[in-house]
Amino acid sequence: MISEMRNSRREGFTLIEFLVVVSLIAVITAVIMVNFFSQNVRKKFDTSVENIVFSLNNARDRAVAWEKETTWGVFFERKMCGGSSRWSNYGIYFTNDGYYYPGKIAYRNTLPAAIDYNESTTWAGWTDPPGPEKCFRAISFSEVVGELRNVSNAIETSSVAIYLVNNQSVSSTISVSSFGVITYTTP
Repeated sequence: MISEMRNSRREGFTLIEFLVVVSLIAVITAVIMVNFFSQNVRKKFDTSVENIVFSLNNARDRAVAWEKETTWGVFFERKMCGGSSRWSNYGIYFTNDGYYYPGKIAYRNTLPAAIDYNESTTWAGWTDPPGPEKCFRAISFSEVVGELRNVSNAIETSSVAIYLVNNQSVSSTISVSSFGVITYTTP
């Protein structure tokens, strides 16, 4: 009888074989999910950079057209300077008086939570309207000619670096030349 059992063909899988297969499927699924989410964050990053470049081109075009007979630009704003509570947005504004006046913002967009801009190009002293300290940056274009406005204050800049919060090696620097030409690097 024992010899018959040894020679008989087994059907099915042992518990160890089953666990090995399930473990392999779990590992492969985990690798696929991590890759999928990484690509999704990267796609949001690339889209955000392209949207900011589009906003800069839009503001420059409006300045050249002298729409509303004033300066146009793009602002960058962060709710808090530094710290862990980061809520960053950007948008197109028009005015010679600064962007935070009621009715002067033509467009506002919030950056995805995984994306931020470099704090080294922010200014943290302006709190009008009154409230918590915020960080601001602005890129403005001169009326009619569309060149970068040469304003010497702490808010105006000619470039901004956008990066992934969890992986700052993935970044893009968006720059505006003195002639108003917009360029950006792609990682």
